[in-house]
Amino acid sequence: TMSPHDFYSSNPSARVFLVFLGGHLHYSGAVNSNAVVPAVSLKPEATVKRGTGAYNDPFVINTD
Repeated sequence: TMSPHDFYSSNPSARVFLVFLGGHLHYSGAVNSNAVVPAVSLKPEATVKRGTGAYNDPFVINTD
């Protein structure tokens, strides 16, 4: 859910989803002021089970 939609082939810029007033999605460059910036909120007691947070090694959160 936090990955870009895709990348411009001629410009190394990510395209992300936009959410319009009616609720439908579209995509645009990440520099667009209407772009969605996902966020995740965790409880203070949440701990990391494994992972470094890198692109190819994402955090895995304990759910116990």
